[in-house]
Amino acid sequence: MIAFYILHRILKYHLPHLKISKICPTFAKIIITMENTKKSTGLYWALFFASLVASVLVYKVGGGYCSMVLPFNVTFFAKAMDLM
Repeated sequence: MIAFYILHRILKYHLPHLKISKICPTFAKIIITMENTKKSTGLYWALFFASLVASVLVYKVGGGYCSMVLPFNVTFFAKAMDLM
């Protein structure tokens, strides 16, 4: 239990942005939760749909080159879903 207390103090000092919710000595772990902040994802949704339109246009013009737009599709979709 003392080791968990010391680890708790170290984490609280070095990583103040983490919120340590509880110490569970039975399972030998410290449960850490991050603060959730609401981010605006409207711009990323707009960029995702724009890149989706661009990929369709590139597919119609030069079929094999549509994979050049795929990184933009995936990245903007992940940011719009708040996965990154």
